[in-house]
Amino acid sequence: MLTLTPKQNAAWHEHLERPELRRHLFYGGARSGKTDVILAWLCVQAQKYPGARILMARRTRIAAAKSLWSDSLVKMLRGRPDFRLLESDLEIRLANGSLIRVDGFDDQERVDKILGTEYLHIFFNEATQISWPTVQTVLSRLAQVVDGAPSHKAIFDCNPKSQRHWLYKA
Repeated sequence: MLTLTPKQNAAWHEHLERPELRRHLFYGGARSGKTDVILAWLCVQAQKYPGARILMARRTRIAAAKSLWSDSLVKMLRGRPDFRLLESDLEIRLANGSLIRVDGFDDQERVDKILGTEYLHIFFNEATQISWPTVQTVLSRLAQVVDGAPSHKAIFDCNPKSQRHWLYKA
């Protein structure tokens, strides 16, 4: 799926795989590989835990469709028959019943759809672009119970911003 660099390998094993850690903030420059390791880890979670629902989101659906879907997931999962990509819905369905949804928070109908579902893990991509009230609301959906799965994880990534941003206070 993805050949990990030493830093990505450390992020995977020293952070994402630790069940006691439930919130993660990955930051670094553009093209540093932080988003790719998060996406790969979440895809593995969907494979490992049947029925898992995972949300990957950005501030807008257009940005999510371009960066998370087209630039990353489609390339990462191309040729993988175990992942069925439904481009019109920006969803990935697995034979084990797991679902990965890619979306944005810019449309009330989409937000209502997100709020109508519980998730095992939620990834906030480019989190500095998302308001704290939106994050608080979406975090309420981090509640899906899946047998054998690790604790729920909220994962955030961003490019470095001022330490006055809500990411450093929440």
